[in-house]
Amino acid sequence: VAVAGLAGFWLTNDLDRKTLTADQRRVLGLDDDDFHVSFVIAGLDLNYITTSAEPVYGPSGDIIDWNWEGYVSNQGTRTDTILYVAITGNDISMIALPRDTFLPDRYQKLNAVYNHDGADALRREGEAILGVPIDYYALVKLDIFKNLVDSLGGVTVDVPYRMVYNDNAGGLHINFQPGPQLMDGEAASKFIRYRELVRGDIDRIENVKRLA
Repeated sequence: VAVAGLAGFWLTNDLDRKTLTADQRRVLGLDDDDFHVSFVIAGLDLNYITTSAEPVYGPSGDIIDWNWEGYVSNQGTRTDTILYVAITGNDISMIALPRDTFLPDRYQKLNAVYNHDGADALRREGEAILGVPIDYYALVKLDIFKNLVDSLGGVTVDVPYRMVYNDNAGGLHINFQPGPQLMDGEAASKFIRYRELVRGDIDRIENVKRLA
């Protein structure tokens, strides 16, 4: 993700960055001559609407899958992973913005903003949440994420618990045992999309950190 943000900056470095006030620079811990640029980065996933779903039961009587019908967008518009990334000199810092953050003025959650109003609206909402200007936005499609992980030779992830999840609507089928394992791009994308979590979005952010 950090590489994607850096690439986006260098491709658009002819654009003006936001001017920070003295108070904002103080909040960010910046001296007057410190280089600083910031992004909101959103990972794009499939967006779909369920019209009907029939449970599939396993031998023990538990629901193990769903036979699903509905609509799937041909473009990724779900932004389930949203990050604020700041580059100051040679340092990169990241803050995860929970996708379920409720926005009273919009009466919707943060992860619905891109789908309804686009990336610049998501950047502005990030500014409002954090209280600091954000220069740019970057969108990372799922296939870009997979290719990035593969280009690095995979990533070693310590899976914290048994992960089993099936989502026919999104074509997502997850089956991981706990413990350290080397993941390619496909496996890593499944790891960060796992949803059956006790604390919901908070635990999902923790898994993103484990991957990073």
